Amino acid sequence: MWILFAVGASIFWGITYTISEHVYRHISVLTALAISLTVSGVVLGLIALGTGSFGKDIATLASSPKILWLFVAGVIIFIVAELLIGFSITSKNATVAGLIEISYPIFTILFSYLLFRENNLILATAIGGAFVFVGIGIIYAFNR
Repeated sequence: MWILFAVGASIFWGITYTISEHVYRHISVLTALAISLTVSGVVLGLIALGTGSFGKDIATLASSPKILWLFVAGVIIFIVAELLIGFSITSKNATVAGLIEISYPIFTILFSYLLFRENNLILATAIGGAFVFVGIGIIYAFNR
């Protein structure tokens, strides 16, 4: 089932980037993200309340300083990532920005190890990552 979720996310991110490129031509990245994240927060907050997870999760955050710190850091990093991809899309286009952004699994491997000492790197993953970086080099070289 995880593969369907991952492919589904990829499809929806592709649609999001394509639509965002056209929206950003008319309104700023900051305004677009502020509105979309506010709506997302309200909708997801209501869903979390409805499923009963909101109260439990707030209790977990209140009782675990480590999880709270990681959560706050994650929120800040998420905002920065959203801004950076938005500005990348407006500076070039959604296709090139998305193709470059697909290098994030390499950084996932790196930060999983640096932050949590988790190593999910196997030979196949390393070879795939090398291909991603070669692809980024090709894209960059032909899109200067």
